[in-house]
Amino acid sequence: MKCSTIKGICLTAVFLLIGGLGVVFADGEIVIEQTASTTFPITIDKSGSYILGSNLIGSPNEHVIYIIANNVHIDLNGFTIMGSRKSSSLKSGISGKGASISVVNGKVRDCKGDGIFLWGESILLENVDSSCNGQMGFNVSGAVVIKCTASSNAGSHGFRAGSSVLSNCISTGNGNNGFYLVNSSAFDCISQRNKNAADLEESQVEKCIFQYNTNNGIRAFDSIIRNCNIIKNKGTGIHCFYNNRIENNNVRFNSEMGIFVENDYNYIVRNSLSGNGVSYSDELITMVNTDNYIPKDGPDANIYWQGYFNDFE
Repeated sequence: MKCSTIKGICLTAVFLLIGGLGVVFADGEIVIEQTASTTFPITIDKSGSYILGSNLIGSPNEHVIYIIANNVHIDLNGFTIMGSRKSSSLKSGISGKGASISVVNGKVRDCKGDGIFLWGESILLENVDSSCNGQMGFNVSGAVVIKCTASSNAGSHGFRAGSSVLSNCISTGNGNNGFYLVNSSAFDCISQRNKNAADLEESQVEKCIFQYNTNNGIRAFDSIIRNCNIIKNKGTGIHCFYNNRIENNNVRFNSEMGIFVENDYNYIVRNSLSGNGVSYSDELITMVNTDNYIPKDGPDANIYWQGYFNDFE
């Protein structure tokens, strides 16, 4: 429902000010707008649907929005939440723990801590950009994350996700991993120009691109890497520790090894390796050979190309 506003007051029949910030529409949607009387954090302690009516510029040493209720939907409405890099403590743009919390359609930036910190159950983040924060772009647990972007978060990971599913997300230019996944899955995502592409623990990535990262590609523990492109990272393409399934990936032009297998119980099949920073016969290097399945022939064999391919040069 659309309405007119005058100095933060919505001209509808029913309204309720929340700390001078917003009003309840007749249909129950609460507008959050920053005014001269706004103080932070803006605490959401009641279930409901909220929508930004302006940018929010936070204060030092406070979260901008702090959620302590379940069943909360926040539409950023194309606006930006800006934290304060002058903080002496690691505060976030949006912080909370709970169930059925969703945040959509906007930007969070310039926070001293994480851009978004949301842990709980049935968390949804969609079409949100979190950039230029002091720590992580997104620090989430129990979440579905769709079409979100994390960039230039200098202190840590673009996305740190536990027990979550990510799809069509982009992580670029972050100070540590593009993606740090624990018991999580990522599909059709891109990690590029971060310090490291990804760390995986009991996780799965599929149809993702990991490229141009300034250190390693992927480090994997008890995880699945399938149908991915791992290209032109400055370190090793894939570093396997134990109990991983590495299947049908393109691993090309990484500065060090293509695939490095350090421990046992890895299943490595149908990968294509070429142009990595060792001789082609050594592009898949195994430190411990016991109890790894790495076939050299047959339908599951990995392929080592001596040539270069113009589409990756």
